[in-house]
Amino acid sequence: MTTIQTTSLLDKAGDTSTGPEKLRKLAGHRDEDVRRAVAQNPNVPPELIGELGCAFPDEVLKNPALDLLRLEQPGFIENLPRDTQVALAQSSEASVELLSQLVSGTGVHAKIRAAVAANPNTPLELVRELAGQAIAVRAGAASNPGAPDALLGELAEDTAKKVRVAVAQNENASDELLEKLIDDATAAVCKAVVNRPGLPRFLLTKLAGSNQPSVRQEVASKHRTPRDVLHELAGDEDAEVRRRVASNLAAPDEAFDHLVDHRDAEVRLEVVMRTGISESTLQELAQDPDAEVRARLACRPTLPEGLIRQLAADENYNVRKAFAKIHWAPPGVLESLAEDGRPVVRKSVAGNRTASGKMLEKLAAERDLYEKVAANPSTPPAVLQRLCAKSYNARIGVARNPSAPPQLYEELVDAQDTVLWELAKNASAPASVLAALSEDPDPFIHSGLATNPSTPPEVLRRLSGHLSDYDLSRLAGNESTPPSVLRSLARRDDSQARMGVASNSSCPQELLVELANDVHKGVRCEVASNPSTPLETLTSLLEDDCEEQVSQQVARNPALPLQMIREIATDPDTQIRAAIARNPSAPDELIEELTDDHAEIVVRSAWCELNMRRSTVYFPWTWVSREV
Repeated sequence: MTTIQTTSLLDKAGDTSTGPEKLRKLAGHRDEDVRRAVAQNPNVPPELIGELGCAFPDEVLKNPALDLLRLEQPGFIENLPRDTQVALAQSSEASVELLSQLVSGTGVHAKIRAAVAANPNTPLELVRELAGQAIAVRAGAASNPGAPDALLGELAEDTAKKVRVAVAQNENASDELLEKLIDDATAAVCKAVVNRPGLPRFLLTKLAGSNQPSVRQEVASKHRTPRDVLHELAGDEDAEVRRRVASNLAAPDEAFDHLVDHRDAEVRLEVVMRTGISESTLQELAQDPDAEVRARLACRPTLPEGLIRQLAADENYNVRKAFAKIHWAPPGVLESLAEDGRPVVRKSVAGNRTASGKMLEKLAAERDLYEKVAANPSTPPAVLQRLCAKSYNARIGVARNPSAPPQLYEELVDAQDTVLWELAKNASAPASVLAALSEDPDPFIHSGLATNPSTPPEVLRRLSGHLSDYDLSRLAGNESTPPSVLRSLARRDDSQARMGVASNSSCPQELLVELANDVHKGVRCEVASNPSTPLETLTSLLEDDCEEQVSQQVARNPALPLQMIREIATDPDTQIRAAIARNPSAPDELIEELTDDHAEIVVRSAWCELNMRRSTVYFPWTWVSREV
């Protein structure tokens, strides 16, 4: 169904002149917004209240027809389906009168009473009364955010674990009460305390001493856990606790020295990725029995030269292959690996841009390495010329090579299939070559040209007339696409195309301002993250857009001025603060301040950003599968 048809039905569903029969049909419509509108319509048939009230309780409670029905039929609420009564009891729109009515009869189901007990609109006297009933109802009262500390204190001593867990999760529970619950020593209760947002660090420290491994595991996972506690947990007797410390970005580097002898290779792989581990730990990892651990050491540019030479001669070819790809190998290492007996190792050297021309010329004699050598930007032009004449795969490599001589690109225009597709994507290809390729009828070539920032604007303008919807969305993101084409794409009934325009850093500012009001959330998110979006528009999106994802994208926009970044860092919304913690323009000292935030998600984001900034570890390839 089209957007226009849905909009028309939505209008009818909300129109107070629409009759009951039409509303009955619309109540079964697949579109949720249409059904929601029916739930608010005063003409909705009474028998639909039960069905719609379960899915849309807030809307039903706002519907004036409900009050009339309650007057005309005194038992109307009590006769609604149980699930609908529960949904109404949970709604923030429920009145005190309705909540009291829902539990006033005899034989009221415990689910309904529990929902009423948990509703912050329920009078305190009624909450106290319900707190003396069945376990589920007491748990509802214990979760009520308006419950006073005295009542929570009573419920914290309840014999039912479910009730004590609810107290632990209640946002109004005091630190003193939480400390009392920790002494409970029941794993479920303690874990509920650990997972509370903003739990004070002194309570995390106390929980770290729990005799329940599952509780210590939760503490080890929290980025708000004090670093000295994480250091201590790195030596915990429970393997899962140590694994969680290993994956915790807030754990201090010194904690990882304790984890290098962990029997789980996944833990040792985490240790490899830390930047501050000692040289003695690196020595141990270089002797690790797991080949993937030894191979992953290749991602460390600061690895001592002696260890690089040792691992480049490792007995496992996967380790040697990993070191054949590094760009910081000391003299003689790549030369030795280029002579390796394993073809996959020599292939890795053939793709290494730091390999010497002499080395690549020698490797070019192997047929299986033609494409790798041909694609290497360090391969001498004379070698590329010879390879072009030798094989189709070599021509594919040259077409992909960003440093090939222009005349070779021109010679490849007469090639076919994959060669032309790779050439169409090559940003180093001359404009004349790309223009010539645009004459080819192959849509795959046009697709490559649409994303190539070196494709001449006039060629992109011509291609825009016959690209597929998918390729138009890619064209929309090309910084070389002419403004006139971007304006045309921004007015298409295609959200992907509009998203592409909104993400384009070369998009005219007036067009970004226009797209900031787009009906599609994804388009507005792209505008919010675009560094070219005017500051006034970003401010408006942050303050006025109802979608939190849009506000989060504004917070991560690197073009925000420092003063605005500092202001957003104090936003009451935890998701916004978490987003600002990942803003590349936020200063280190601000990110460090956010590691003390009361929200775990903010702390985790801040530590993630700090680790990324401080890291000297790279991922230049996809890791090989583990093989001893």
